[in-house]
Amino acid sequence: PIWFSFADLLADRAGVRLAQLATETKSSAQNVQYFLSKANLKESDFMPPHDKLPESITALQFKEKYIDIHHEKYLFVEKELQRRIASLPIYQR
Repeated sequence: PIWFSFADLLADRAGVRLAQLATETKSSAQNVQYFLSKANLKESDFMPPHDKLPESITALQFKEKYIDIHHEKYLFVEKELQRRIASLPIYQR
Protein backbone atom coordinates (compact mmCIF):
# COMPACT_ATOMS: atom_id res chain seq x y z
CA PRO A 1 0.00 0.00 0.00
CA ILE A 2 0.93 3.64 -0.35
CA TRP A 3 1.62 5.33 3.00
CA PHE A 4 1.33 8.99 3.88
CA SER A 5 3.51 10.54 6.56
CA PHE A 6 3.01 13.99 8.06
CA ALA A 7 6.45 13.63 9.67
CA ASP A 8 7.99 13.21 6.21
CA LEU A 9 5.99 16.16 4.93
CA LEU A 10 7.20 18.24 7.88
CA ALA A 11 10.83 17.32 7.18
CA ASP A 12 10.36 18.17 3.50
CA ARG A 13 8.77 21.53 4.33
CA ALA A 14 11.51 22.33 6.86
CA GLY A 15 14.24 21.48 4.35
CA VAL A 16 12.67 23.64 1.67
CA ARG A 17 12.27 26.55 4.09
CA LEU A 18 15.92 26.27 5.17
CA ALA A 19 17.06 26.11 1.54
CA GLN A 20 15.01 29.21 0.73
CA LEU A 21 16.59 31.11 3.62
CA ALA A 22 20.06 29.88 2.70
CA THR A 23 19.72 31.08 -0.90
CA GLU A 24 17.44 34.12 -0.60
CA THR A 25 20.11 36.80 -0.38
CA LYS A 26 23.82 36.94 0.28
CA SER A 27 23.08 38.24 3.78
CA SER A 28 20.59 35.49 4.59
CA ALA A 29 23.02 32.86 3.24
CA GLN A 30 25.75 34.21 5.52
CA ASN A 31 23.36 34.25 8.48
CA VAL A 32 22.41 30.61 7.87
CA GLN A 33 26.06 29.60 7.56
CA TYR A 34 26.88 31.40 10.80
CA PHE A 35 23.89 29.87 12.61
CA LEU A 36 24.69 26.34 11.44
CA SER A 37 28.37 26.67 12.35
CA LYS A 38 27.71 27.25 16.06
CA ALA A 39 29.41 24.74 18.32
CA ASN A 40 26.30 24.26 20.47
CA LEU A 41 23.96 23.71 17.51
CA LYS A 42 21.23 21.15 18.12
CA GLU A 43 19.02 19.47 15.54
CA SER A 44 16.01 21.08 17.25
CA ASP A 45 17.43 24.50 16.30
CA PHE A 46 16.62 23.88 12.64
CA MET A 47 14.44 20.73 12.50
CA PRO A 48 10.97 20.79 14.06
CA PRO A 49 9.64 18.05 16.32
CA HIS A 50 7.51 15.48 14.56
CA ASP A 51 5.74 14.06 17.60
CA LYS A 52 1.95 13.81 17.77
CA LEU A 53 1.46 13.98 14.01
CA PRO A 54 -0.76 11.48 12.20
CA GLU A 55 1.51 8.75 10.82
CA SER A 56 1.47 5.67 8.62
CA ILE A 57 -1.77 6.57 6.91
CA THR A 58 -2.79 4.52 3.90
CA ALA A 59 -4.08 6.33 0.83
CA LEU A 60 -7.61 5.16 1.66
CA GLN A 61 -7.36 6.34 5.27
CA PHE A 62 -6.04 9.71 4.09
CA LYS A 63 -8.94 10.12 1.66
CA GLU A 64 -11.47 9.10 4.31
CA LYS A 65 -10.15 11.49 6.97
CA TYR A 66 -8.65 14.42 5.07
CA ILE A 67 -10.59 14.19 1.78
CA ASP A 68 -7.90 16.15 -0.11
CA ILE A 69 -5.23 18.83 0.48
CA HIS A 70 -7.83 21.60 0.31
CA HIS A 71 -10.05 20.21 3.05
CA GLU A 72 -10.13 21.97 6.43
CA LYS A 73 -8.92 18.86 8.29
CA TYR A 74 -5.81 18.67 6.13
CA LEU A 75 -5.28 22.44 6.28
CA PHE A 76 -5.46 22.26 10.08
CA VAL A 77 -2.50 19.85 10.15
CA GLU A 78 -0.68 21.88 7.46
CA LYS A 79 -1.01 24.99 9.65
CA GLU A 80 0.52 23.07 12.55
CA LEU A 81 3.46 22.02 10.37
CA GLN A 82 4.06 25.64 9.37
CA ARG A 83 3.77 26.78 13.02
CA ARG A 84 6.39 24.25 14.10
CA ILE A 85 8.78 25.37 11.38
CA ALA A 86 8.28 29.07 12.09
CA SER A 87 8.99 28.56 15.81
CA LEU A 88 12.48 27.13 15.21
CA PRO A 89 15.43 29.16 16.57
CA ILE A 90 16.95 29.55 13.10
CA TYR A 91 13.93 31.70 12.08
CA GLN A 92 13.85 33.81 15.25
CA ARG A 93 15.65 36.90 13.99
